Amino acid sequence: MRSPSGIVARVDREGREWRVLAGGLRNAYDLAFDGRGELFALDSDMEWDAGLPWYRPVRLLHVVPGGEYGSRTGSSVWPDSHEDSLPAVLDVGRGSPTGMCLYDAEAFPSRLRGTLLAGDWSQGRILAFQLSPDGASYTGTVEVLLRGRPLNVTDLAVAADGALLFATGGRGSPGGVYRLAYQGEVEEAAARTGPEATARRPFDGRTPADALLALLPDPDRFVRFAAARELERREPASWEEAAAGNPSALARAQALLAAARVGLGRPDAADCARRIEGATALLDAGGRARLVALRALEVLLLDPDAPPRAALRGPGEKLLRLFPAGERAVDRQIAVLLAHLAPEGTLHALLDRIEAEPSRADQIHLAYCLRAVREGWRGEAPRRFARWLSGALRWGGGYSFEGYIRAIRDEFLVLLGEEERKGVSLDPDPATSRSSVPSPGGAEPRDFDRTLLFVQRTLDRPRRSTGEGARIFGERCAACHRFGDDRGGVGPDLTGLAGRFALPELLEEVLAPSRRVADPYRTIEVVTKGGALVAGLPVVDDGTRLTMLRSDAETVELAAEEIEERRPSARSAMPDGLLDPLSPEEVSDLFAYLLGGETVAPPPDPLWRPLFDGATLGEWEGEPGLWKVEGGSIVGEAEGRTESRFLASRETFGDFLLEAEVRLAEGNSGVQFRSERTGPFRMRGYQADLGETYWGSLYEEGGRGMLSQVPFDVWRSLVEERGWNHLLVSAVGERLRIELNGVPTVDLRDGAAREGRLGIQLHAGGRTRIALRNLRLRTRELPADER
Repeated sequence: MRSPSGIVARVDREGREWRVLAGGLRNAYDLAFDGRGELFALDSDMEWDAGLPWYRPVRLLHVVPGGEYGSRTGSSVWPDSHEDSLPAVLDVGRGSPTGMCLYDAEAFPSRLRGTLLAGDWSQGRILAFQLSPDGASYTGTVEVLLRGRPLNVTDLAVAADGALLFATGGRGSPGGVYRLAYQGEVEEAAARTGPEATARRPFDGRTPADALLALLPDPDRFVRFAAARELERREPASWEEAAAGNPSALARAQALLAAARVGLGRPDAADCARRIEGATALLDAGGRARLVALRALEVLLLDPDAPPRAALRGPGEKLLRLFPAGERAVDRQIAVLLAHLAPEGTLHALLDRIEAEPSRADQIHLAYCLRAVREGWRGEAPRRFARWLSGALRWGGGYSFEGYIRAIRDEFLVLLGEEERKGVSLDPDPATSRSSVPSPGGAEPRDFDRTLLFVQRTLDRPRRSTGEGARIFGERCAACHRFGDDRGGVGPDLTGLAGRFALPELLEEVLAPSRRVADPYRTIEVVTKGGALVAGLPVVDDGTRLTMLRSDAETVELAAEEIEERRPSARSAMPDGLLDPLSPEEVSDLFAYLLGGETVAPPPDPLWRPLFDGATLGEWEGEPGLWKVEGGSIVGEAEGRTESRFLASRETFGDFLLEAEVRLAEGNSGVQFRSERTGPFRMRGYQADLGETYWGSLYEEGGRGMLSQVPFDVWRSLVEERGWNHLLVSAVGERLRIELNGVPTVDLRDGAAREGRLGIQLHAGGRTRIALRNLRLRTRELPADER
């Protein structure tokens, strides 16, 4: 798609006069006006890019005249932080938006009147958006009005009697038209007072420039955007000098960005150089001004009249001194500029950051920048990047994911000389990484983005246990942190945490503790006269002795005369990898406890029981040679078998929740439950299906066959190919449920079996290779919601 990608246009009734109203949308299937006459679109995500740094979820957009929303082709998508674009009102997550409408009737409960309704084809749901004016735009919440499996909604409309009509079908699936009505008591409609207006002001050629300049530092981003775009319609010479004298750093940065955009279309070498100098000076500003100045620099360096790179040593060196700044959007923008300017030290700064970064998406962004650094690939640098690439080639994501990683690899190899190329180890054969399961390990680092998505999806599920969270807190956090009256005190007090941090920020603090370290918790490194290096947080330093808390929660005491040298450290006393040994369910329970705000007593015994000790197959029976323990995981591999083979539990189980993380390198597999042995290493019964086109479905092995198959568009948006995927099976009474990566895929009542063994399948026929870790079972305190 060419810029500005998807557009919203206004056309007259005869279809002769067209005007572009807004641009930068990816694929808005439908539009809807709210009761105030404001226009909204639910814009699609690019599911093929899942896992990549430019992936953006389904977004509800407030479409305003002149709006720019940043969608572009491939990796060119603008981040939401670009000030010359507009943010979403709400991020909705994965999905496939279809029809939209305004519910303007009075037959539903009052909280739904005036809401925007939208269909989500792939997730099988109808969403309800409740919006409130917030300055020049809106804030709001979203809830699931109706969910089904399947419920592939294509369009919606409000009937004359106030019921909701919706259609389903598409892509060869059965379709129908349904009517959703409310049968409860409906509150009396309140008197209508007319739509509440936003604070958005229209600007035109008559608005004085000084009035526009005064709005550039406005707290409302929509106001700043409108004022800056109107300035771009004026000759910069008429307002640029006045803007440079504005006392607000944000206003000066906004004006520089507006002037930089104007300059792209005209020859202005002297103006471009002057603006680069101004933007560089603003890098010392704090807050939003620095981010806007970085965006202005990016646009200015795109200008054909920009000075040559050799003449831009000053800006490059200043950016290098700022990196990393500890703020995600800022660091991403600086990395892009460093890759372009390449001051001495850029290569190693980006390599250091990629090795310390917990987020895979941010790592890929850094790699995307590294492949553009043309010089300096000598010594250990090529091997360091090759090690990262070797790991990243085994990660999973959307359909485009592997192609982008391989493109980065190929561009990297072009940068190397013959000798350097010989010294790196990379697998150039696409089939190689596809056919093997990398050693998973029981404590492989948790990926920030996937962990956040899982916790967001499951934090409010009835099975969450703050008691389990309290147990995990006691084991992993309480040695250093206080929560209410619960232990600790050396590290920050976590009481009232929910009032200070949203979930994404809190998770980042745990996964990347050294990204931002508050001054009272900065660590030091001490070299003793005996040559030992000790690092930790100083807790006692009275001139005669120094006591430090190490990252393993142990203390070390040194007499002053033992110390040869002491120096500050950028590392946090909090160790990396605290969440790595935990299962996803444990992580969600921990955050439910921390964000719940109240201390609770942990259960006397853990609710979940491990079914695998990470070292042996003592609780399982399987054909020798097909199963082994590798890197803390159960690994099974078979090829060319005429019948499927199973690793079966020695015990039988009735009602339970079963959790497992599964990595399927190739082939087809499944997890048996409430099943029975039918012969040596064979089984019959329920199976949570995995692989090929059956991910997350419910199958009866050796019986009735497929009981509930998940549509392709649903499971494909959830699965990380060749990566770890979380499986949850709930079997309580006759109700059988399956969740895949936190999203329900099956909910069925079937009474064919009430108990039986668990099992893991190696499918007959072609080659299958599967790994499982964090295999755990819960049989106590099963939520009533599971019945």
